[in-house]
Amino acid sequence: MISRAGMDAVLGRVDRYGNIEPTILFARLQGMASTHKPKAIMLDTAADIFAGNENDRSQVRQFITLLRGLAIGTGAAVILVTHPSLHGTSSGSGLSGSTAWHNSVRARMYFKSAPSDNESNLLRTLEFSKNNYGPIGEHVMLRWHNGV
Repeated sequence: MISRAGMDAVLGRVDRYGNIEPTILFARLQGMASTHKPKAIMLDTAADIFAGNENDRSQVRQFITLLRGLAIGTGAAVILVTHPSLHGTSSGSGLSGSTAWHNSVRARMYFKSAPSDNESNLLRTLEFSKNNYGPIGEHVMLRWHNGV
C-alpha cells in the first residue's frame, strides 16, 4: 500500500493539445506493478489522480485507456474509486461527470447505505451497476464492524 496523502497523486494530466498523458508517477506505478505482480491495484480517488475534465468524454476515455493498459500490462485488476455527484446520489445511479466513466469500463459497482438500515447505519450495499463478465444488478450486503 502506498499513501500519497498530502502529495501529488496525479497519474494522468492534460497536455497542451488537450490530450491526457501519463505522468512520471504513472510510470513509477506501472514499474512497481510489473515488479511486484499484484492481483489488484486500487486507486483512490479519481479526483486525486485524474487532472483532466471529468465531463470531457474524450479525456475521460483516454484516462480509462491508460488504466486499462496498466491492467493488461500487469495482469492486475484496476479498481478506481470515484464519488457520485449530488444527482448520482439522489438518483441511486452513483454517477458523476461524463457518461464515459460508466461506458469505458468493464464493470462498475456502487457502494451505498442499505435502504433497510435506517437506525444502526451499519449496513452497506455493494451493487453491481455494470458487469460485462457477470450478472448486472447483483448486490452484496455488508456490515461495518470495528472499522471494517
